[in-house]
Order: sequence, then C-alpha cells, then structure tokens
Amino acid sequence: MVKKLKGKKDDNKVSKQDVRIKCAFKQKYNDTILFSFKYITTQKEFSLEGLKKNKNVRQNISIIDDFHTCLSKLSNEGWENTRKKAKRQGGIETIPYSDIYFKAHDPKNDLKLAKDTKLWIVRFGGDKYRLIGCKSDSCQLVFHILGIDYKFSAYDHGS
Repeated sequence: MVKKLKGKKDDNKVSKQDVRIKCAFKQKYNDTILFSFKYITTQKEFSLEGLKKNKNVRQNISIIDDFHTCLSKLSNEGWENTRKKAKRQGGIETIPYSDIYFKAHDPKNDLKLAKDTKLWIVRFGGDKYRLIGCKSDSCQLVFHILGIDYKFSAYDHGS
C-alpha cells in the first residue's frame, strides 16, 4: 500500500534551484580558494607530468617553485582580491574553452564544459607561465585546475 502525503499533487516538480546543494564550507570561508586537480588534462605538455620529459632539472624546479608560489598566493589572497588585480599582477583573465589546445580530463562530463565556457587564466612565474582552470558550479570556492601552460603553447597568446 502506497501512502500519499496530504496536499501533495502528482504533478509537483522540483526545480534545479530547489535542490542545488550549497557548499557548507563556503558559509564560513566565503573568500577561500580551494584547488582541485581532478580534471587536469592527461596531455603531458600541459600538466606537471610533462616536466618529467624535460631534461633541464633546474628549469623544472623553478617552474614547480613558481607554481607553488602561485597557489600559495591565490590561497592567501582569496577570490575577491584576485579578481581586483590586473592580469600581470596575478589577477584573472578569461578565455573560452574552445580556444585552448588541450582537453580537460573529464570523461563523465561532470564540468559540462562547452565551447563558450569561460576558463580563468592566472599568470605566474613573472608572466612566464599560465594556470588554466574554471570555478566549480557546485561550490564556488573550488578552482578546478585544467592545465598549466609553461611553454606558451596552450592557446594563441597573440603577438
């Protein structure tokens, strides 16, 4: 026997907004940047894996050190301060997903990246490198790192 709730109609629908899960961490730490590497590309020339092929150990250490410094700065400054900065001072610039030359590692299409999805780029290492990613839809504190451009080859940088 199936019981029905009083006043419940069979045609009641729940909107996406009604079921949207709020990030509990955000309530307390609303300006914190959390990093996720879950969707970083498997194309080695745009990930830290690619540094293993480079024989210049000194350069690799420098890139990794600059990368660590970038993550630390972003973590300490938070989203609001990062958004206010100019792109050459560690701020954010955007590019559509269709303009990058690698694909995020997202086999289940969790991120739902479309050609026009805006990716965020953060310069680091004195303008030599780029961190490329996107903010999470389910928790606005999370920055999904999709790739690292340490050879100026992830997209057309112009002239």
